[in-house]
Amino acid sequence: GVAFVPPLIIVFMIAAAIYDAWAVYKSKHMLDLADTMIGLRLPILLVAPQDKGYSFVEETTSMKQKNQPAVASPPSGQPKKKKSKDAMFMGLGDVIFPGMLVVSAAQWLDHSDAILVAISTLIGGLVGYFALMTYVARGRAQAGLPLLNGGSILGYIVGGLIFIGTAIFDFGISF
Repeated sequence: GVAFVPPLIIVFMIAAAIYDAWAVYKSKHMLDLADTMIGLRLPILLVAPQDKGYSFVEETTSMKQKNQPAVASPPSGQPKKKKSKDAMFMGLGDVIFPGMLVVSAAQWLDHSDAILVAISTLIGGLVGYFALMTYVARGRAQAGLPLLNGGSILGYIVGGLIFIGTAIFDFGISF
């Protein structure tokens, strides 16, 4: 984030969000990638256990299996067992992209209120995170970047308009 100006990072964030949505919902190869990362135990996932006894080391269920809706219903007369969600997984890119915009806003905006714009960008990212966790809590795989990046970009724009004004849209490009 330190090396890129905010408008360039926003372009990257929009492109990454579109790709993430396509990779999760359309081609579903992101689920295969997540399964591979879980299987190899590579440290590029954030794991949030939902059960006290959950162990990532003992994880055997694939993301595709977790994402499949239940088809069989229990015989009548037997109560349905509520299957708990073992853990929620988040890729590091889901943290890195919004963080890049926060750092870039603090670094590159030529204004005394640049830190306030960076904080509003962070708050926007957190709002996107809470929206994402609402969807994830329902038990289906979700593309994180559309909500996370969207919240961060919205926080950047709103904070920029409040603290800097329309100068937030001056890209400093001269011909």
